[in-house]
Amino acid sequence: MPSLGDHMSQPNTTPAWRTSSYSDGGGCVETALDIPGVLVRDSKVGLGPIHTYDRRAWMIFTEAIKLSR
Repeated sequence: MPSLGDHMSQPNTTPAWRTSSYSDGGGCVETALDIPGVLVRDSKVGLGPIHTYDRRAWMIFTEAIKLSR
């Protein structure tokens, strides 16, 4: 399985952030698609660090979560 590196980035454009449908209104992450891959940030810290993950690694990660339910 590819590593889900912890590369931090600040994109030059404003991404379209999406909050999980499982969010309880305050304790979740937000994701956005971007050229380098999938961006992830803490929903409580909108101006905080943004983590960038390779799209393939993100897909493997999310599929593994779905299978573990």
